[in-house]
Amino acid sequence: MPLLRALLFVHLCTPFALAQEAPRVAADTRPVAKSLRVGPAFDAAFRQKLDKQISVEWTDVTLLDAIERLSDMGDLPIVIDDVALEEEGVPRDEPITHRAKKIPLHSVLSRVLEPLNLTYLCRAETMVVTSFVVAEELGNLVSVTYDIRELSKSLTPQPDPAAVLKSERAYPFDSAARQRMGFCGGTVSGCLYVPEPVGQEALWDAIIRQTGPPEAWADQGGPGDVAVVRGLAFVRQTQQVQREIDHILAELSAMVGSEPDGRVVRLFETPNERRIRATLDEKIDVRFVDEPLVDVLAKLADTVDVDLRYDRIALEEEGVPLDEPVNLVLGDKTLRTVLQHVLNRLNLTAIVRHESLVVTSTVVAEELGNLQIALFDVRGLVGDDPDQLIDAIVRLDGPPESWADQGGAGDIAILAGRFLLVRQTQAILDEIETMVDVLRARPPLPRKRDVPKDDERLMLDYTVVEHDVDEVVDLIETMVVPESGPGDTRIVIRKVGRQLFVRTTYANHRRIHALLSKLNPYSSFNAGLLPGNVGASGFGD
Repeated sequence: MPLLRALLFVHLCTPFALAQEAPRVAADTRPVAKSLRVGPAFDAAFRQKLDKQISVEWTDVTLLDAIERLSDMGDLPIVIDDVALEEEGVPRDEPITHRAKKIPLHSVLSRVLEPLNLTYLCRAETMVVTSFVVAEELGNLVSVTYDIRELSKSLTPQPDPAAVLKSERAYPFDSAARQRMGFCGGTVSGCLYVPEPVGQEALWDAIIRQTGPPEAWADQGGPGDVAVVRGLAFVRQTQQVQREIDHILAELSAMVGSEPDGRVVRLFETPNERRIRATLDEKIDVRFVDEPLVDVLAKLADTVDVDLRYDRIALEEEGVPLDEPVNLVLGDKTLRTVLQHVLNRLNLTAIVRHESLVVTSTVVAEELGNLQIALFDVRGLVGDDPDQLIDAIVRLDGPPESWADQGGAGDIAILAGRFLLVRQTQAILDEIETMVDVLRARPPLPRKRDVPKDDERLMLDYTVVEHDVDEVVDLIETMVVPESGPGDTRIVIRKVGRQLFVRTTYANHRRIHALLSKLNPYSSFNAGLLPGNVGASGFGD
């Protein structure tokens, strides 16, 4: 029973140091991630109660007593599926010994249940304690609706007007056809096909790849599916997958609506787990000479003040005794580096799980999945080729077989070239975060194009289509000249057919461009030296 064996570590883990209250930090000023759910809130009533911080110190209390105490602490209706417990061979009076200080109630509940191959789910407005087998058999499917209209619109890349004009999506239509298409350009010679806001297919493709096992979705033969109708996404999936979807959409929505700040959000990671992960980067000095492994772990836990536990069963299966001698002398190295030196040679690893740093075997860590979903703000880092960043991450971070295209469980997607959505192990996410930090610390070289000064006089040409040329000239002279400052009021305009050659300052050219753009954002009069434009002529004075 590999799952049971994998899950047994929490119950039998030995804590070295109880997690103390996290130090006070500055208030988080990030935009609040609001749920985009508009359908039944299948577990919303329970989430806040499950997040309540509690402390417990139990020695050989019965399972029934432990569940009742948690029910009272969280004011939660919890019932036990006696048939499922009987099938798993777990009696109600199973002794539970556990200590925890100021961690979420759901973490204590998971720590108590997982070692017994039990889990909990929300059903009929009640928390039900049952087995993993029964939960899977029930399917535990719920239907939830998500309103993704605004998010989809925000993720839609704005096309470069000049590039759109040159694309295959610019077609000549008569006025009536253009009216039917919903686009009447006053200064362009054709009607442009404007696609639906991106996002909807690309967004759900990414979400399906990042949430739940592949076999949970219909395209892989599973029960879960999604349909998007007029910007509303109707999703039928398990409660766990729905929670993942809800978190992704909420955090992505908050990220899109904020200024680029390079943040990284790991879904479901609690503040205390972030603190534990931060301790892995603390610099420490160690000197271990033939010290037993159990003492080494205890000293490391005490040094960084973290709740560090070890998986006794996993160590036994790997043939690693607790008195395994450790010899290591290192100075000014991170806890992460020290743990790697101590654990790697023993086929052990350390993972953050249920508010603790847990030392277990690499086999158990893999069986547990140890996967997290992370959202990276990479605005300003990607440039014109977002696939280049994805290719670098897949090739350089983690072994190739850890990624989906090589049969692994990890996956990666980039949304609108600005936000990276990754499902991977904690260790590989750490590597990706380091790569992104390095890129952010070294901004790209500026383009080799001199931007004129505001008072520099230039000649640029504009093509007027459909509008009366004299009216456009009058508009420029009437609206732009009064806006010019002292000394830059000279605007020389010469007409050649529908071509206008204009000589004035660069500041005035920007005003002309802004004025004409109001007539039609997809116009063909864009000038090459002006923001966001390509392909027009510019002549120095």
